[in-house]
Amino acid sequence: MQNLKFTQFAYLILASCLFLGTCKKKEKDPEPAVVVEPKAPPVPIPVFQGNFSNMINDTVRISMEKNLVNSAYGGNSKVGYIVDKTNLENMFYNLNDVWSNPNLRNKPSIKISEGVNPTSAAFKDSLVSYFTRISNASKSTTTASDGQAGVLKYQSSAYGKLFDARGFAVDELIEKGLMGSVQLYQMCAVLLTDAKLTTSDKTLNSTNWDYAYAQLGIPLDYGNKDYYYSIPLWGKYLKVNDQKLGSVSKILYAFVEGRKGIMDGDNSKVMANATIIKNEMENVTAGMVLTSLYNARYYNDKSALAERNRALTEVLGFLHILQNHPTKKISDTQLQGLINKLNINNWTISMSTVDAIVSEFKSVYPNINTSTYIDPNLK
Repeated sequence: MQNLKFTQFAYLILASCLFLGTCKKKEKDPEPAVVVEPKAPPVPIPVFQGNFSNMINDTVRISMEKNLVNSAYGGNSKVGYIVDKTNLENMFYNLNDVWSNPNLRNKPSIKISEGVNPTSAAFKDSLVSYFTRISNASKSTTTASDGQAGVLKYQSSAYGKLFDARGFAVDELIEKGLMGSVQLYQMCAVLLTDAKLTTSDKTLNSTNWDYAYAQLGIPLDYGNKDYYYSIPLWGKYLKVNDQKLGSVSKILYAFVEGRKGIMDGDNSKVMANATIIKNEMENVTAGMVLTSLYNARYYNDKSALAERNRALTEVLGFLHILQNHPTKKISDTQLQGLINKLNINNWTISMSTVDAIVSEFKSVYPNINTSTYIDPNLK
């Protein structure tokens, strides 16, 4: 009985200690109060208030370009899926009414070919040569490899990419060729110039300004939507580095403010905003050059050849876009030198060459604060 009393007493002491310990712990370590910081909603970007009727012809031409690019992309579906060169040429020159979209039919006066930068025959010749090049590559019935055109699958994906014998994704060169020698050229070298925007005719000036906006091929509310890959050509790339560059909002604000300047007769405001647009289009392009170079290094480390070769092709394509920019920082000679280093063989290019291109390009564009962006469609 005495042992039982002792045991009961011991349990009481132990329980008291535990209770007191718990109380002391609660007093010593109270739960912190949860403070919820109010999060301000994003400030919407003003919607461009251009006259849509001014943009119709350019919108039609860019729709034609999108259809042409989609036809070229068809070669990525499987080995031996032939891309029709004649069909691409008909789209480019708007011949034989090849459009499946009824909105593009019976418009013989609107031609992609007539929008191409005329300062050098090479721009138009290159685009036409790409049609033959991709068609020939698409006739392959084997997997792509060094010296052999064909489709090569991405890692962990059923999707593939058509490469020529030198490992170039020619559809990417077609897309960037149109983005540069048609869209960017028309916007920056033709429409957003002193001669087009400083006349005393406000109607003419505003029409040219609207034409310039139309070259982007994006909806009026683009800045407030998460479009990314749903819009071909520039719509697909404008936002890729936007968290670092902030170019989308700068470009769209400048279009809005520049048009107000035209209506107010404020030429200095108009030209200041035209300069912002041209500078930011250069920054977006330069940012995509670096992004694609970083992608190439990333995928090379993972031995992902299709992804790497696609990225290298995009580097070349974005360098070609810069060739069409009238006020670019990089000289034509230096730009051509970088193009020559890349335009050899993607299967065998060394990463030391890629690193050297990164270093040289960043010496011209040291303030392009772009991050490594790995294409989510390729993961």
